[in-house]
Amino acid sequence: MNNQSKFNDNRSFDKDLPLLIRGSFWIALGGVIANAGGAIFWILASKLVSPTDIGYAVSAFSIAGMLAALANLGFNYAVLREIPERGSSAFTSALALAVISGVVVAFLSGLFSDIYIGFSRYIFPIYILTVLSLVNMVGGFSLVAIIKTKYVTIINALSTITRLVIGLGLVILGFGGFGIVVGLVSAYIVSAVLFLAIAIYFIGFKPPSISDLKRILSIGVSNYPNIFSNQLVMSLGVVILAVLTRDPGSVSVLYLALMITMVLAIIPETLSNLSIPIMVRSNSTRLSQDSVRVGLAVGLPISIIIATLSPDILGLLNQSYRAMWIVLSILSISIVTSVILNNIVSKLNTLKDIGKLWILGLARLLTLALLIAFLVPIIGIIGAAISYIASTLAPYIYIKTIEGTVDKALLSTIACLSMVSISITTILYNLADSSTLTILLTSISILFITSKILSINEIIDLLKTLALPQKARKIK
Repeated sequence: MNNQSKFNDNRSFDKDLPLLIRGSFWIALGGVIANAGGAIFWILASKLVSPTDIGYAVSAFSIAGMLAALANLGFNYAVLREIPERGSSAFTSALALAVISGVVVAFLSGLFSDIYIGFSRYIFPIYILTVLSLVNMVGGFSLVAIIKTKYVTIINALSTITRLVIGLGLVILGFGGFGIVVGLVSAYIVSAVLFLAIAIYFIGFKPPSISDLKRILSIGVSNYPNIFSNQLVMSLGVVILAVLTRDPGSVSVLYLALMITMVLAIIPETLSNLSIPIMVRSNSTRLSQDSVRVGLAVGLPISIIIATLSPDILGLLNQSYRAMWIVLSILSISIVTSVILNNIVSKLNTLKDIGKLWILGLARLLTLALLIAFLVPIIGIIGAAISYIASTLAPYIYIKTIEGTVDKALLSTIACLSMVSISITTILYNLADSSTLTILLTSISILFITSKILSINEIIDLLKTLALPQKARKIK
């Protein structure tokens, strides 16, 4: 039977959208706590240690992230897709494969022992961070798959507190960049233990069979090129900068700009992720259309504001970063482009359309890898930012995937209006020093573009969904 025909798209999704909104709210809140806590952590750490120490710690964290991305064979999407149908067998299969993959790939950390003088002592923490990243990913997404999203928020908060207390405590005691990394390891241990304990309590623990392992691998690996693209610029782009420039300061700017963008894109991203288990249980993909519209309505204003205020935002971290405001302005566009891309990926996972997932992911990965290799040596961190934006646009040429997820005319209108608004407001604020006019134009742009996506009544209904939650359908 054709995958598409399995799903009945004639039913209404009025009762599913509130579940998506409420669940995404809690996931986003947890993400904001974790990422905002991370930003505070790095800001405070940068006040206590030298830029070189920050560069060492950021490089170690980025290497671990790169290795975890390499080891993540699409386990997050496999968990979201399969746990609603197969429960504990899907959970244990993904966990077992993630741990094995993480342990094997983490050995590559030794290749980076000489990247800086004295960097070898960071290799063991990098190894631990790599494996724990995989464990946390499976545990966290398993709770999302069963719509236990409040627990995700609580665990992220506890992990953030651990990072701040232990990491900053060790920095104050004089451990420098190594103390920062030990704080990160401690936070990952706390979240891994809690994620797994709660997931096993609700889902159970059933030894996986060979067929279970094959099923998880089949779905996961088809998402691998797209997942690796998400981390390539965040981790490998940072590592390439470190290798080519040997300048920890430049590494810090790119990492922080990327982190800011990802923090602010958390709501649209969680909408697309949570839509997978909900659509699987509903046997329909129409929810992806609602996810796109709500995601754009949230993401567009954020993108315009960040692009406009990028110098001030970077200046809050360190005044020396202010001169590189163009990097953050460029990356802010990805908040908009990623909304469409993430929902396409979610829809294809729901349908188990493995072939299209491969094509989409490879198109994105190839674009990103080629541009990073070409642009980063020439224009540094600006090249990395441009490469990332281009990679989120490349899969749009596969237009049949977009059909049924978002209206093409709406997409074109939003793209044009967004680019014009971002360009005008950014130029006025950063080059013309006309802050009053910029604020006015930014406000008008946000209101006008958002009204093209959602009506006032629809926005009010969405706010009521959060303020007056109804009883959600239980997803086992």
